[in-house]
Amino acid sequence: MGYANVTKGLRRLSAIEQGDLRHSGQFHGPLAAALEIPPEAVEYAFAANRAALDAEQEAAYRDAFRPHAVILTERSVPSPIFVAAFMGVERLLRIRLDTDAAPDTFSRQARERLPPDGGVPAFGRIIGYVVNYNPDEAVQYDLEEHEAARFGRAIRLGQTTVRIGGRTVPLRSLMGSRG
Repeated sequence: MGYANVTKGLRRLSAIEQGDLRHSGQFHGPLAAALEIPPEAVEYAFAANRAALDAEQEAAYRDAFRPHAVILTERSVPSPIFVAAFMGVERLLRIRLDTDAAPDTFSRQARERLPPDGGVPAFGRIIGYVVNYNPDEAVQYDLEEHEAARFGRAIRLGQTTVRIGGRTVPLRSLMGSRG
């Protein structure tokens, strides 16, 4: 497959078997040659696998979805970034809502649960919030609870990954029992 370091090549193949396709592009040509098939067949197989994984992840997201709010801040990229990584973006920007209450209370609940000092560590000053009512409906509000925008999908928070020595390490394993 083109690796001088066979162990590294085997790790990459193992990662692909487990669904990690981030580094798969470099395998398309050598894999097609080794299997004696057209490169387009390999491209198609990887694209189909990627689409299946995406659909699986989307289905899992929809199954686990609970209405919640997301805090909007002056910075979309945290600074310093390690603060957000170790504190947890979910913990910093996600607001849990009482979903037993009526949906028309969600905006008020979110506003009342904003950090009292008007800021979020690493993200800065709060400028508003979005209530994700369901995976296909979200409404953005300003700080006075006025509707600012509507979206045809929920606003999702980014994911934090940590790589040590070339390997992805689950952040919760670094945080001990807090993660």
